Amino acid sequence: MRRIIWLMLALTLLSTNAGAQILKKLGRRIENKVKQRIERKADEAIDRGLDEVEDAAEGRTGQKKEEDETTNVSTADSQAPDSAGNGDPMVYAKFDFIPGNAVLFYDDFSADAMGDFPSKWNTNGGGEVVALGEEHVRFLQLKGGSLYLPTSGPLPDAYTIEFDLKTTGLSREISSASFLDIMLDESSSFQSGSKRVFASLSLCQYISNGLPIGSYGGSAGTIKNTIDEDYRAAIAGGPHIAIAVNKSRFRLWLNARKMVDVPTLVPPGTAHLKLRLRGFDTDYKQMGVFIGNVKIAAGGIDLRSELLAKGRWSTSGIRFEVNSARVRPESYGVLKAVAEVLKANPDINVAIVGHTDSDGADDLNQQLSEQRAAAVKQVLINTYGITAERMETTGRGESEPVADNSNGEGKAQNRRVEFIKQSS
Repeated sequence: MRRIIWLMLALTLLSTNAGAQILKKLGRRIENKVKQRIERKADEAIDRGLDEVEDAAEGRTGQKKEEDETTNVSTADSQAPDSAGNGDPMVYAKFDFIPGNAVLFYDDFSADAMGDFPSKWNTNGGGEVVALGEEHVRFLQLKGGSLYLPTSGPLPDAYTIEFDLKTTGLSREISSASFLDIMLDESSSFQSGSKRVFASLSLCQYISNGLPIGSYGGSAGTIKNTIDEDYRAAIAGGPHIAIAVNKSRFRLWLNARKMVDVPTLVPPGTAHLKLRLRGFDTDYKQMGVFIGNVKIAAGGIDLRSELLAKGRWSTSGIRFEVNSARVRPESYGVLKAVAEVLKANPDINVAIVGHTDSDGADDLNQQLSEQRAAAVKQVLINTYGITAERMETTGRGESEPVADNSNGEGKAQNRRVEFIKQSS
């Protein structure tokens, strides 16, 4: 009721000569801010009124709609499976993202001092490494209006991009002009090239803003569209972003949800990743936007041919929580592919072998690698119905590295799971 009264008073103020004189004295900028705030409040009031009418029509009066709970993740987003595939694994059972097999760039910001701008990135503005949560996981905090370029070099024809996105302060006051732009550009500088692609994740919470995408300079001409998806709860809850590029095809997942799949979106030569946070000054003062665990990997290998023809397949795409055997949900695309090969070839059994990087004590890494292999087996049993007798597990700890453990890319490559074919 107080908000409605405030809205009526504000509208009355704007309609009177006295109100007009006040706004004139304050200047056009403040006038625009007031009008913008009034329009936002009006939108909120209309949304609430429509929600109440809809709830009443469906017999839900008094219930809080899930998509309005901006501080919580939706049911689908929050039920990440544990290491045994529990929780609600079927949420991720159809997740079909498979990361590239060769790590080109990895940054968890562990090598950077707190408060510094990370050494593996470039920017035309600013940013700093911060620690979030009880476990003090490191993230890069983005600053409004700035561009961020990882120093990864030009990307190949087929590759994947992954990162964790965290936010704070995403209230209903955040404007509809607030976005995180993910861009692929032919230019490696801060200027835009004539060939480029963008997908913009909305940070707005008071209305569903969709997901704008666009492409310039491709064979299909200019492409611009806004995908009608409501993902506000997922953004507020801190999603995992996954992107797969295969020549001109562009796909984007938000947690387990595929948001974009366009066959001709990516023009040739758009080989440089750029990120940009944009919005109003008032948005930047209220919200925090952070990225972490950034991984870029070259395109995938055909799992079927590798496992069947060569007898083994190794992947760094099965991810675990830090110092844990808990399988992260974004790993389910890889696990689904493994299960499909095993189901199509019932005469094949596999040995599942866990590997770690060199951080930590040798004996603890050995134990962790064994536990992770066992956790992978359990997910394949619980979620995909592979019988336990077809899989055996072991761990090698840090004893068999395939890359240099002195840098992030090498460590990411060494944290892997191998599948070795065995005859039944």
